[in-house]
Amino acid sequence: MASMTWARLTACMSCTRWGDTFALERDLDERQPKSAIIIGAGYVGLEMAEAFIARGIQVTQLQRGPEVISTTPNSVASSAMNSSATEST
Repeated sequence: MASMTWARLTACMSCTRWGDTFALERDLDERQPKSAIIIGAGYVGLEMAEAFIARGIQVTQLQRGPEVISTTPNSVASSAMNSSATEST
């Protein structure tokens, strides 16, 4: 595992409640980050990545398991990933 320089991290936000999304949006508007790391590749994590990419933010997404959207059939997850990859290029 690569070491990370924690001093370079400028913000860490969590979206667990509806109101968190408004705080995140304000923060994105104020700071205008160039990149973001999203932990999790379930439905919400993929939607968040898509929204960040639409804002021009470079996204790195981390997932614990071997697949994205692990609670859905593989064909659905595969389709979602193909769609997301096409939109980000």
